[in-house]
Amino acid sequence: MNAIDTTVRVDQPRLKSVVEPPKGLPKPDLRGVWAYRDLFYFLVRRDLAVVYKQTAFGVAWAVLRPLVLAAIYAVIFGVVLEVPSEGIPFPVFVISGLTLWLFFSTAVPKAASSTIANADLIAKVYFPRLVIPLAAVVPPLVDFAIGFLVLEVVLLAYGITPQPEQVFVIPVVLVLIAMTTGAGLLLSAIAVRFRDIDIVVPFILQILLFASAVLYPLSLLPGHLQPFFAINPLVGIMETFRAAMLPVGGIDLLQILPGAFVGVLLIAGGLLYFARVERTIADVI
Repeated sequence: MNAIDTTVRVDQPRLKSVVEPPKGLPKPDLRGVWAYRDLFYFLVRRDLAVVYKQTAFGVAWAVLRPLVLAAIYAVIFGVVLEVPSEGIPFPVFVISGLTLWLFFSTAVPKAASSTIANADLIAKVYFPRLVIPLAAVVPPLVDFAIGFLVLEVVLLAYGITPQPEQVFVIPVVLVLIAMTTGAGLLLSAIAVRFRDIDIVVPFILQILLFASAVLYPLSLLPGHLQPFFAINPLVGIMETFRAAMLPVGGIDLLQILPGAFVGVLLIAGGLLYFARVERTIADVI
């Protein structure tokens, strides 16, 4: 006789994994950004390749832009309008302001539109979305480094030797990077829902160009107007940068404190708001 199988089979319950959105206040995934640093490097390298390898002039654009713009503004403001430049040759005065301005005016809109520009990548692959706007700020920073070297060459060409005060350029640039990064994070998150950011940002930058003492010294304005213009943190940054690079007087680092304060606020607000939007960014982009 065949043995009777008396084994009792019990069906095991199936385990289920439920993915739920994080509860509580949104927190920026900075650890995730570090974990995906290879992706950050790839995005930076891709953007640099687009600028330097896939254009006719390549790296020369980083040299030509400040030189050509400085020449145009020098003719309009220095020759036609005869704007004073604190005893400094006007082309030198203008290019010193444009060196910082070109970084800010290029990085902010680039970071602001970065989430929309990478919509396909966001929709297909998971990664901390914070990587995208952070990586967008780096290529303009490379342009700034090249532009700074161009500025040094222009100074030497006009007989202005580098001064020890140039060391104060470091805190000035760090403050500007903080402001730029914070603004880029905030705007890139806003752009996910409001696409008019691509229209609004260039318009605001055009206003800031003439309100930030890029093309003229702050001393040109009447005394009662200077405090109102100084509220703009970019004014203090421009004035301090020029004082460090050019023989125009003493350096007052207190002028960059408003920029540092605004930079901290923008970074904190940008990180928190981006973390909030990141939960649904793939669904609405």
